[in-house]
Amino acid sequence: LRSSMLWSVQLGQPPYVSVDPVADRDHDIPAAGEVTFLSLELPPDAVYVDGFDAGAADVEQSLVSPRLCALFNQDAVPGFHATPTTDYIVVIAGTPLLVLDDSEVLLKPGDTLVQNGARHAWRNPGTVSASIVIVMVGNPVHSEDDTGSHA
Repeated sequence: LRSSMLWSVQLGQPPYVSVDPVADRDHDIPAAGEVTFLSLELPPDAVYVDGFDAGAADVEQSLVSPRLCALFNQDAVPGFHATPTTDYIVVIAGTPLLVLDDSEVLLKPGDTLVQNGARHAWRNPGTVSASIVIVMVGNPVHSEDDTGSHA
């Protein structure tokens, strides 16, 4: 899994001022009114079978996306999380699988998805890496009635 923040707009900053994603890793999850644009590359699930060091991967991911990693639900499917954001997602390559509480959705290049605070995880059952881009818009805390994913 490789996550790269491409752009971030924070409250109090002009919209044309980018946050340096290398120097400022505390904005991987935007606060209410903030925006983060990122790319996500998912290697095939087969990569995680033999010889994969999950502990080292967790440490590496927590350095790249500390606030996101803090939201992972350790008691559920690995990587399951929900963010207080509305996410606009476009599949660039591959066939990522969106895992939700009660269903799974296999996506393909060109598919778009809007998630509104839904608990989810990403998988890649394919044989090549899958790439998606995500624009996350920070929302106030969601109520139970307005969370969900819409493909």
